[in-house]
Amino acid sequence: MYATLQRGSCRLHDQCARAAGSRGLQTARLCLLPGLPTFTETVLEQFEDGNKVVSRVAWSGTHTGTLNGIPPTGRSFQNESIVIDTVVNGKIAERREVSDMLGMLQQLGLIPG
Repeated sequence: MYATLQRGSCRLHDQCARAAGSRGLQTARLCLLPGLPTFTETVLEQFEDGNKVVSRVAWSGTHTGTLNGIPPTGRSFQNESIVIDTVVNGKIAERREVSDMLGMLQQLGLIPG
């Protein structure tokens, strides 16, 4: 899905993936799937102003596979992100995303909380 929504020169700005190019968004999400096969995203709110689209997104999953070299914990997490997309000719040209990664790692039991 991301590949069809994204321009070939899409720039990503988030704390997890600094991928760029025609597969940047897809690559950023696919890196989570081996460790979080039940990963889901739900858009809770969304609005646009000109060429900007702002979304509040809930995401969750269960850590049942290896995630960036970390063995599965079997724990689940729920989190939210704020995403700001810049759209050019109907495709995402730039994405800025802020997520509570600390909260996710705490819920998975990977760091003290």
